[in-house]
Amino acid sequence: METKMKYWNLLQQAVDARVNRIYLSGGPGLGKTHTARKIFEHSGREVVEVTLFEDTAAQELIGHFVPAGNVFKWHDGPLTTALRNGHALIINEISRASVSVMDALLMILDTPARVTLPNGETVTGHSEFCVIATANHPITQLDAALQDRFQVNIEVDQPHPDCIEALNQSRMNLGTLVARSYADARTAISPRRAFAWAYLVNAGLAPEAATALAFPAGAHADVHVALVALGDSQVKE
Repeated sequence: METKMKYWNLLQQAVDARVNRIYLSGGPGLGKTHTARKIFEHSGREVVEVTLFEDTAAQELIGHFVPAGNVFKWHDGPLTTALRNGHALIINEISRASVSVMDALLMILDTPARVTLPNGETVTGHSEFCVIATANHPITQLDAALQDRFQVNIEVDQPHPDCIEALNQSRMNLGTLVARSYADARTAISPRRAFAWAYLVNAGLAPEAATALAFPAGAHADVHVALVALGDSQVKE
């Protein structure tokens, strides 16, 4: 278990050490965002979370003017709010950011962090401001200048133990099956697909039907067999 927890433990250690620029990558469904949120919340920090898309505009994140009667007033976006107030910022899917958002993040992730708003105000980062950026892709896919902003780069290669436990609670030994599947990346079972399968079986669908609905046709035939067997027999370890 210690080996499996190595990189998750490193994330906890980095947050405990007050590292404030962390890049966290790994395959989909491993629990990156959930774990980051729980670590921050456990430390008593208020969390601001944003998910980036290719068409996300920098103005959505930095802020914009909003009408207030006969005038327009400035409204902070989530990045500026976190920066100004020293909140913990989780940036999901950072590798999908548009060029304009990447440019904005160069300022937000710099040391010291700061941003100049369209209203002329320059906001300098609160001393407690910190960031965990998550992605399915390694940090090398980011612009070199943005890569350089992160103090720590952690790549996880298997689900967090809390995720495995939740799967085991949803269906006996399902989490154990998923954890073991990561011994070979080619046959790894996405925890999200496993949760979908468990939901369908627990809702009364036959395991075969649940498998056909939760997993792409023809994908991981051996996984299909294992899931169906698990659903039929609830085998013990």
